Amino acid sequence: MTHPRNNPLVPRLPSQRRHVLLLLAAALMLFLPMLGARDIVTSHEARVGQVARQMAASGWPWRAVKVNVPPVTLSRDNAVLRLVPAAGEGDLPVNPWLVPVLSGQIRLQKPPLPYWFAAASFRLFGGGEGVARLVPALLGALATILIFDLARMLRGNVAGWIAAAVWLSSYFIFDEFRKAMADPYLAFFTLLCVWAWVSTTQANHDERPLPRADNFPPALLLILFYASLGLGALGKGPVVLVHVAIALTAYHLCYQSRLPRSWIGHLLGVAIFLLIAVPWYAYVYRAVPHALDLWRYESIGELTENVENARPWYFYLPNLLQIALPWTPLLLLGLLVPFFGGRGADGDQYAFDRRPLFPVIWYLLTVLFFSFVHLKKNAYLLPMMPAQTLIITQAAVEVISALRRKSTWTRPAGVLAAAQGLIGIGFSIVLVVLLIRARRVGPVELGCAGGAIGLATFPFIALTGGQPLRWIGLQAAAYALLITCFFNFHVAPKENERSARPACRVVERELKLPDRTLLTSRLPEEAAFYLPLDVHYDRGASRVLVVFDDRHAMKQRRNSATTAATFPPLNDWLPDHAILAIERLPVASLQDDPRWQVYELIVDDAVPTHAAK
Repeated sequence: MTHPRNNPLVPRLPSQRRHVLLLLAAALMLFLPMLGARDIVTSHEARVGQVARQMAASGWPWRAVKVNVPPVTLSRDNAVLRLVPAAGEGDLPVNPWLVPVLSGQIRLQKPPLPYWFAAASFRLFGGGEGVARLVPALLGALATILIFDLARMLRGNVAGWIAAAVWLSSYFIFDEFRKAMADPYLAFFTLLCVWAWVSTTQANHDERPLPRADNFPPALLLILFYASLGLGALGKGPVVLVHVAIALTAYHLCYQSRLPRSWIGHLLGVAIFLLIAVPWYAYVYRAVPHALDLWRYESIGELTENVENARPWYFYLPNLLQIALPWTPLLLLGLLVPFFGGRGADGDQYAFDRRPLFPVIWYLLTVLFFSFVHLKKNAYLLPMMPAQTLIITQAAVEVISALRRKSTWTRPAGVLAAAQGLIGIGFSIVLVVLLIRARRVGPVELGCAGGAIGLATFPFIALTGGQPLRWIGLQAAAYALLITCFFNFHVAPKENERSARPACRVVERELKLPDRTLLTSRLPEEAAFYLPLDVHYDRGASRVLVVFDDRHAMKQRRNSATTAATFPPLNDWLPDHAILAIERLPVASLQDDPRWQVYELIVDDAVPTHAAK
């Protein structure tokens, strides 16, 4: 199979800085709009947002107001290891920028880089969901340039543009890079590491490297590699070493490039890595007891003792088809492309080329490794998305090359291209049906959905007109518009129905009345994000407000014939009070079975009880 860089059937596109700027502008237009359209409804985003709010409220890190938190001790409950407040040891003043604080307690499960960026955004631009997600969205846009240049170095100019188009029109990438979580940081710095390393080896290779718009000195690229490795360690811990090691191992196996031989550059780079990654861990290790035990449990422990929320080893296998949408057909073809030789215009079979195996090995080794990790989430595979993008790109290049050799699109390559087009048309029809059923069809929604349906038909026009390169561009544009409409007009309103915001309005209204307090020790992070930071629990109040997340009871009611509510375990939550009366306060909700509930408890702390009255 020919390497696209040397394939005369695939035209070269000019590489100029203005094209890169246009690509970046398109990425920003896709990732940034309507970041705050979705409320924060998951604990993962809420934890980042809440810790960052506490940091921002304390001031800038160099003059932050310290926060008093209880000292912590190590606790193991049902095989789950946690840092919990140590009773009777007074308060510990900490700088929340150095020791992250969540709901008045120390939180060390994740490194601080996502908190720092979100907190800085809060300080500069104010609060809100969109501000919390701003930096991950910017990283998603910048990653478009990196995947463009990486594909261009490895597979040719056309492949670079195709890879950028695939990146911008992938459902999973768009979704995850618009969340306030640690995974986008890990994914971006992993890609930056791979790009810098490959750029270094390409610059030092004996063969003439592919011309590039910007040429960086190899020493600078090597330093950038180690710096991004350190930032990745600050973003989500040592797992960045696993992702980068898998990618670089696959690269050197397939390209047989020599390692960068600048030992001074390596030594300086390692020093920069340690300077970035180590100081925070060293400070917290000295300041917080048992921090090392918790980090070991949260990282290495996921391969051994940490079975919290464990899932079976095959969890990722069916999900791989989902996270490749809408390019799943090309992904399946791309996994097979490296194992079959291609044919040139004269019909001769090309010799086997192992270079296309690079993204496939990267992809498969990542899935294999994380299948042995007990806790599994699709978000854990986000750093693998560059490999997936390169695989789809290789398949697209082969389809385009086949379509250019043969005038009819009814051949297998044309059938596959048509299948990709049908996915877009089907997706647009489903979107319109969902909006109509949810009664969310306004002029804007209807116009965007109608435009998406129209745009989804354009790739067929390009195919029938014998323009396969234009086909892939139109296909990506149609997918990008459909994904944007789907998230902003369907997913966002649907998730907002599960938001704690209405319940928090009730709590804020009730707290303005005398003799009322909020049970903050049981306050879910998703609700805390929509309440002031200075809300605290007053043991002397006779009326206690409780915010209850009713997700589990909702599932039980849907799966059973009874509609009886599963009452929250209030007696366990208030063991030192006698509960005299319980009243459920009405919460305005768009759901028939609302997730969030607010209870007002009339308590008497003189007589403890274990039975609700």
